[in-house]
This record gives sequence, C-alpha cells and structure tokens, in this order.
Amino acid sequence: MSTLVVAEHNQTEVSGATLSTVTAASQIGGDITLLVMGSQAGPAAAAAAKVAGVSSVLHAADPKYDHYVAEEVAELLVATQKAQS
Repeated sequence: MSTLVVAEHNQTEVSGATLSTVTAASQIGGDITLLVMGSQAGPAAAAAAKVAGVSSVLHAADPKYDHYVAEEVAELLVATQKAQS
C-alpha cells in the first residue's frame, strides 16, 4: 500500500503540518509519496525529498496549481492516484 500526501509549503520548505502527516502516514506502513504543487515550489520539493520516511516526491510545477483551485487540484489528484495504482 502507498500513501499520497499533499504538501503544504511556503515555496521553500514544507510545513510542520505536512511533517506531522508524513509521520502519521509512516505508521500505516508502505511507501509515502509527497505531492508538492506550485510553479515556484522547486525548493520546497527539494526539501521534501529530504524528509524522513518519504519514498518519492512529485512536483506539479504548472502555474495553474499556484492557488489550489479545487477543480485543478482534484484533476491532478485523480491522475496522480491512477498513475500510482
């Protein structure tokens, strides 16, 4: 089983809430993929790759994800989940 965690970040680092979510996900077991969204979030994605317990990081760098519009994010989450299954 794998777990997909949507990262909260400030463009340069992931939030404490995201780190707590990764810790909780690690208790479930299996791989943990962290999804970092935003066109300026490259540094946050790099930082996410260093988080203990994270197996992989996906960076959705398209500017349409900069403002977390529900319709855009939902489409991305469905596509990501299908690709991971």
